[in-house]
Amino acid sequence: AAPAPAEEAPAASAPAKPAQTASASSTSTSAKPGALPAIAADQALEVVLDCGLRVLIARDRTLPVAAVILAVESGPEDDPEDAPGLTHALAYYLLYGNRELRPGESIDTVHAGGGVSSMAVGLAQVRYESVVPASRLEEVLWIESQRLRSPTVQADAWKKALRDAAGDAPRQGILPPPGLAAVHRQESLGHSGRRPGPNLAGLNEGALSSHLRARFNYARATLVVVAPEDPRELLGAVERLFGDLPAAKRQVPARLPGLRSAAAKERDKENAATLDEATTPDAVPPDAGASPEGAEGTGDAVGGADDPKPEAATSPAPATPEVDPAAGAGLSVDPDDLDPEVIEAGHHKLPLYAWSIPGTPAANAWAIAVCRALNGQRRRGDESKRMRVSCAVDHDPRRGSLLIQILDADAPLEALRSRFARLASGRDRALLRAQAVKLGRELDFASHRPLTLARQLAVSTEDEAGPRPTARALADLTGLAALSDVDRLSEHFPAMLHLRDAITLVRPETSGKGKPVKGQGPAKGKPTGKPADAKGGTP
Repeated sequence: AAPAPAEEAPAASAPAKPAQTASASSTSTSAKPGALPAIAADQALEVVLDCGLRVLIARDRTLPVAAVILAVESGPEDDPEDAPGLTHALAYYLLYGNRELRPGESIDTVHAGGGVSSMAVGLAQVRYESVVPASRLEEVLWIESQRLRSPTVQADAWKKALRDAAGDAPRQGILPPPGLAAVHRQESLGHSGRRPGPNLAGLNEGALSSHLRARFNYARATLVVVAPEDPRELLGAVERLFGDLPAAKRQVPARLPGLRSAAAKERDKENAATLDEATTPDAVPPDAGASPEGAEGTGDAVGGADDPKPEAATSPAPATPEVDPAAGAGLSVDPDDLDPEVIEAGHHKLPLYAWSIPGTPAANAWAIAVCRALNGQRRRGDESKRMRVSCAVDHDPRRGSLLIQILDADAPLEALRSRFARLASGRDRALLRAQAVKLGRELDFASHRPLTLARQLAVSTEDEAGPRPTARALADLTGLAALSDVDRLSEHFPAMLHLRDAITLVRPETSGKGKPVKGQGPAKGKPTGKPADAKGGTP
């Protein structure tokens, strides 16, 4: 039997609408500007309220408008296996109001004041965005303080939300869903996230209410306000509107980047052990005249499993160094780096090398800079004249992907290693630095528009967020500061320039005979595994 619909809890005593509270004085300590640190023009005020809501407030005087974003850290990645499209449909459902908001009131209020409203659903984040005249800011803040409170659970509204979600256009990304799932090691990304599954129509009111409370609550949300007013005064208004919510602990899910899988690491160990046995000389008894150095040389592990060196049997190579993201070490490329995993989840003719970008503004900025530098590298004399390196970023605030394709190369992995080495310590290091500087200017220019700055802040990390109001530099929140030094690439995007943390996406085989899809294998007449000479042939 289907469970009975859950009874709605009594509504909390929500604050009155702005028209009724315009003259009310706040009793909050932090609402008094004198009790807060001064906020400079290049800073934002950050605090986590008792209800678990993270608040970011920045001042922008370029236009008499205010931008407000309520970003919820939920997305299709959090959908259950048997309910694809759930989060996308729930995002629409919240537009149909609750006990304080009539259906569509959140949109009508913004439009009535001459503003613009929108909703964005990413792979792991949902954003409700509003841009209004500064004089209507308090009305929008009141709307956001009511949006996630006790939503009305009705079957008719749920059916309408499913229809609206199904009518959305598919995600305009480079990777298909199976490719996204492989790159980020998240099986839940294997569906489009936009098309509601057949099981969603049968959700009863109790299950629907449970899903709403779990995925859309203020403890998973960030409120961003960019307006001409003093951030300290705006914080007082925010605390007054959200202060009656029950206390809750911050509940932001960890979005870890996809790295080399456990199965691949196990295969690496097996390959290393097999290679060790194959390259170890036959055992010689100690009394046969073997030197201590020779005995020591045969007892250690051999170097890289994919690129053994002839002298490895007597001169063991050091183990592959691990990159510590917090160490901030200089940029480097491991010469014994392992080959990436190969997964049949692509749809391109040629193999696609993909990296999972950490969900931070700094990592996303560095991914763009690296792509631009790779696309701008010149061909060396020992590279084929027909070889091309094409790099692109599949953008998403939390689940972005860096994609590289090598065209007309006999040994694409070796060519990519060479290109990475040139960026890390060769002559192209200056090219990477120049692209980082250029991107920094673009980010700085974009931050002078209220909505763009609000979007940058909505995807910022919250490592230092706490209950005490703090002044944070905008450059740190938007990723601009991370572009100041090339060596910081290893700090913010440690997997970059390392093939072992990449995925090689190939098209699935068309038959069970082992034949690859046309274009997936090497070009006719070109052997693989050998470097090309300057004339495009093979030595």
